Amino acid sequence: MELSTQNIHISHDMVSQKRFINFDLLRVAAMFGIVVLHCFSHGLYKHFEIYSGRAMWLSLSTCNFIVSEIVYEICHIAVNCYVMITGYFMITKSFKLSRLAVLWVEVLFYAVSLYAVLCWMGFQTFQVKELINAIFPITFKEYWFMTNYMGLLIFAPVLNVFVHHVSQSKYLLTLIGLGAISLTLLVKFPLGDTFGGGYGFLWFIFLYLVAGYVRLYAKTMNRYGRKAIVAAVITLTYHGLIAILSSLFHGTNITPFGFSYNGFVFFFSLYVFLWVRGLTIKENGLTRCLVKIAPYTLAVYLISDNAMVRKILWQKMFVWQGMLDDSLFMFKMLASSLTIFTICIGVDWCRKKIFELVGINRTVRLISEKIESVIKRAVVSFASS
Repeated sequence: MELSTQNIHISHDMVSQKRFINFDLLRVAAMFGIVVLHCFSHGLYKHFEIYSGRAMWLSLSTCNFIVSEIVYEICHIAVNCYVMITGYFMITKSFKLSRLAVLWVEVLFYAVSLYAVLCWMGFQTFQVKELINAIFPITFKEYWFMTNYMGLLIFAPVLNVFVHHVSQSKYLLTLIGLGAISLTLLVKFPLGDTFGGGYGFLWFIFLYLVAGYVRLYAKTMNRYGRKAIVAAVITLTYHGLIAILSSLFHGTNITPFGFSYNGFVFFFSLYVFLWVRGLTIKENGLTRCLVKIAPYTLAVYLISDNAMVRKILWQKMFVWQGMLDDSLFMFKMLASSLTIFTICIGVDWCRKKIFELVGINRTVRLISEKIESVIKRAVVSFASS
């Protein structure tokens, strides 16, 4: 389909190879951030909290807590950035069933194979219900992110048709309206939590359209870094004050700050996204290496955040209870996350090689293309009748 904005925004369509490098690096960083995020949410924050009081603010555990909250906030932008990268590139692409099918096969492979391996190793007791969940991981939301993500890819053609048939001003008004029912900046305001919150499908649509607007209309500038820092400070300050005031009011311990994807973190995510977009990154050995592993990053999530694997990782292998006073606490946590990240990349590299040898993806693409062709012919025939 020809884009109505093609002649006006031709420079945005001709994205340079350097720009692809920028987003590949952001994709890698985002997925590593997701591993660290899960280290916090599934492991670390289940084991500690700190007491409010003047003496505690000078203790090493409090220093670790504060640094942890900063890292935790930074990692929270990872999910938003990952979805926005998809929107940035998909907004100008046509729908392909093969793209969806290959992704579905990858999700299915990891859900079923991980369940089988863990049952075989004795970490999991075989149950028919759990097997069915593994066979239908999208339907039964074995991965909340993938359920929303697959839905987004299915709905993307509708969003693209809308985007390329409205003016810039109407597009912007649509984003404002969606933002009102997607964002939650203060307690229950606006209406984001009412319509699914940061884990809802509507939030993914909003992120997709925001990234699409950036692709089609936003100018490339290098001044977003400072805005990202300001957004990060505002976000940390707001949630920190709420945690401290809540502690003082209820007379309880200070607990980890409650960041949310659809709160102030969104603006932090957006400015980081825009900043990375405008960077000029020189190629070197490190960047080339990171770009090569970018296609394998999704598997890091599929492996490490599998419900069964997650319990083993964060409740048996990496137990953080009592680690808050360790001077090497943050180094150990990041090193553990990097180890998990690297192993998962290696596993998916092996999977892709096996899939190439067996010809699984090639077969899936051929079948998908034939099915898509039949569906298109049926639609044309129905429309002309």
